[in-house]
Amino acid sequence: MNSEPNENSYHIARRVGHQGARCSVVETNWNGLGSFRTDGNHHVIFSGKEDGYSHGVAVILGKEASKALIGYSPISDRNLKLRIQAKPHNITIVQCYAPTSTANEDEINSFYDSLQETIDSIPNLQVIMGDMNAKVGKNSTPNKTCGRFGLGEKNERGERLIEFCSANNMLITNTIPGADCNSDHQLLAAEIKLQLKKLTQPPQPIRFNYNTLDNNYSVKISNSFEALLQCEDEKKPNELWNEGKHIFLKVAEETITKKTNKRNQWISEEIIKEVELRRQLKAKGINDPVEETIYRQQNFKIQRMMRKDKEKFIQEQCQRIEANSINNSTKEMYNGVKNLTKKFKPSVDTIKDEDDLILCDREEVKDRWKEYCTNLYKRNESIVTPVPYGQMSSEPEPPPLIDEIREAIKELKLGKSPGNDQVTAEMIKNGGENVEIFYHRLCNKIWIENKWPDDWGESVFVPIPKKGDTLKCSNNRTISLISHSSKILLKIMAKRMANKLNEEIADEQAGFRPGKGTRDQILNLKMILEKNRERGIDVFLCFIDYTKAFDTARAHISYGTTWVLGFSTSCHLTSESTVQSTESSKNKGHEGPKAPSDQEILLDGVALDNVTEFTYLGATFTNNGDDSQEIKRRIGSETQYSGKNATNWISLWYKNERKA
Repeated sequence: MNSEPNENSYHIARRVGHQGARCSVVETNWNGLGSFRTDGNHHVIFSGKEDGYSHGVAVILGKEASKALIGYSPISDRNLKLRIQAKPHNITIVQCYAPTSTANEDEINSFYDSLQETIDSIPNLQVIMGDMNAKVGKNSTPNKTCGRFGLGEKNERGERLIEFCSANNMLITNTIPGADCNSDHQLLAAEIKLQLKKLTQPPQPIRFNYNTLDNNYSVKISNSFEALLQCEDEKKPNELWNEGKHIFLKVAEETITKKTNKRNQWISEEIIKEVELRRQLKAKGINDPVEETIYRQQNFKIQRMMRKDKEKFIQEQCQRIEANSINNSTKEMYNGVKNLTKKFKPSVDTIKDEDDLILCDREEVKDRWKEYCTNLYKRNESIVTPVPYGQMSSEPEPPPLIDEIREAIKELKLGKSPGNDQVTAEMIKNGGENVEIFYHRLCNKIWIENKWPDDWGESVFVPIPKKGDTLKCSNNRTISLISHSSKILLKIMAKRMANKLNEEIADEQAGFRPGKGTRDQILNLKMILEKNRERGIDVFLCFIDYTKAFDTARAHISYGTTWVLGFSTSCHLTSESTVQSTESSKNKGHEGPKAPSDQEILLDGVALDNVTEFTYLGATFTNNGDDSQEIKRRIGSETQYSGKNATNWISLWYKNERKA
């Protein structure tokens, strides 16, 4: 198989997946670990080396088996463990790939030791499958471990396998010829009768194809909200919002087409027919050189057709990108480039606990993430900061106007993931005047009663992998998805507070302000360093990085500040009702190469590290003030990026011109 899961890998997984509910694949030559789904909704779970492309194991689960999957644990590039819920007992499947005859004795012993540790950790019923690279042969005296109808002559590795299975009270079963794919290996199959038990899972969000959103949606949503507005007077904010949310989702399901993920758009029906013909040739058996020649010719024919169809597909995508560029359709253009150039990134559904043990069960994974996020945003009770309450303005703040609602809806960004309520910006912005009136009345109720709907106060945390071991929670960046509807009122509040806050913010604050950016800060620091370097004056720069600074800000201090700044009571109470936060913040020392210095800078009695260089806002500052290294780095990164993409496009153009 290929060194990385790609389009051909999806096709292989789809064809193999048709043979049964569970299929094992060895020698995948994929690096990393994780899972993905094919266009046929088969769940592929794999485990390989961190670096390099060799060995590797994978398991392909059908739709029913995937629904019964409790969890999986990628042990190594030769072992993978899955836990499946079944009746009357749960089943653990171990997918393995034993060393070949060219391996030394230490490597074989290491494999069986690792397999033994895995088996010892399994509580009950277990199935071991894969390629053991052993022949047990025919046995004239069958026993409880191995029958008499083995294949070939028993070898040394076969004896090792029999001893291992006998020690663990396991049976060795026979296999039959299985699925066909483009491989020099003969795929095998075995029938195992299991009664799977479907896991109770939360409903998956519906993904809509908003390119199919037309006037039919606008008409239905307008009529539905017109009926709701006639009886909204006595409803509480939460009740009114729940009815509005139900209308959004119901009308969307009736009028908007659901999005489908068909990856192999370039594989034609002609290729599928030729693949089926190749499968039939292999099923009949290849017993002489003539049949082998016919099979090879058919295989070469399929490969030629696949290369031709894929190049044609890429050429069509490039023409579409060029057309979007000419028509100034920048979003479609960038999406097309992204789809052609993006690398495969599998999802990782497992995680490590604090002791670096891999958690397999889905509930355990959820509990670990809950524990990590709780500790991340935990309030530091030992730090007591006075709340700066002062004189609050007695002038009431008027509730949101309909024009403010319209402007806030217009500013909602399209193509963003929804919050827990599943209402997207596309649904809101295409709703028409009645939807604007609905949000105006809803926001007025919230403003007066100071009570937000339950959905608006919930956030969905999504981990985004960073560099390093992604099985560690700390190597993932957590983003929170909030309700798009709540952003309407939040935008109105932010605009009303912005003018007064801008008067209070110091001129030195260059970030998150209109007309000022990080470039101003970088320029100021560079000028300070340059001037003092000319005069031979030492400069000491102290960089303090607050962990999760914006997410862990102390809300009660912010509320107290609104009193001091003279905001009205209604604005203060409305903003206070939006957040229930836990808080923590700490200084993060920069770890880097030590710089020789006799000076020691203390912060609250703690000595800060002296470093030779530090990256601030994307720019590198050095202890000697020299920018030559920074200039070379930027030129090199730009040259590398431009050269890589230019090579891809030139290669693609040359290949298509040559074929023509």
